Amino acid sequence: MKHRKHSITLLLLVLAVATSSRACASEQKVQRITLKEAIAIALEHQPNLAAARAQALSADQQHKQALAAYYPSLSAGWTTSSSYNSTSQINGLASNGGTTSGTSSQNANGSSSTSYADLYLSYKVLDSGQRSATEQSARSGSRAANWALANSRQTVIANAATAYYELLRRTSLVLVQQADVQHAQSTLDLTQAQVDHGTQAIKDVYQTRADLETAKVNLLTAQNNRFVALAQFQQALGLTDVDELEPADSRTDTNVSVDANKSLGDLLDVAYKTRPDVLQAQQNV
Repeated sequence: MKHRKHSITLLLLVLAVATSSRACASEQKVQRITLKEAIAIALEHQPNLAAARAQALSADQQHKQALAAYYPSLSAGWTTSSSYNSTSQINGLASNGGTTSGTSSQNANGSSSTSYADLYLSYKVLDSGQRSATEQSARSGSRAANWALANSRQTVIANAATAYYELLRRTSLVLVQQADVQHAQSTLDLTQAQVDHGTQAIKDVYQTRADLETAKVNLLTAQNNRFVALAQFQQALGLTDVDELEPADSRTDTNVSVDANKSLGDLLDVAYKTRPDVLQAQQNV
């Protein structure tokens, strides 16, 4: 019994040291936000969504580039040419493009330059369908990228909502474990009082004391799980400061309207027509 008591006490000490810095940080003032505010923050700061936006924009520009092949092209140019002529005559013999040394020479030099501008307008009429195939491929790529963006947006919303309610659940579990610790402490006090009055055996005190130590361990475990859920919540929002935002315990965020008159087949038809991941897969085929 003593060995078990020392083991539980040591475990409590280790967990208390591990969570001491987090407990101090949790005392700082935090901002409580609703689910709608959390989703808005995630849509603004989540880097995965920003990457999806950039990919969709790149695909749109590639589609525009492919459409440019259907328009005529206009090109302009400017050309300048220069020439230099040298004629040397010695004893009635002539040579071009050089000089000749001699006792007597006569050089006649001349230069000329010509400049002109070019302007070309061309349009490709037939290309064996290559232009149309390139445009169709770029258009499908653009649609797929935009559906991927919509899918990423829905994923960010789902992850933010999941992390939001998971953190609320972990916070509630901490409150439950705190109540268990208080209950175990009350039970120990009651048992100790009964032992002091001789109405209960001394062995019952050891059991209630062990129950109290176990409840404290469960409380520290619940607190650690809450800190992990808080970090995951901040990650889902695309933030790095884990002590800046926390969800508000608002029950008004749970209002969800579902049409009970629709069958499972009707709901599946709606999903196939509106889910971005399904539409993205159709464009990639």
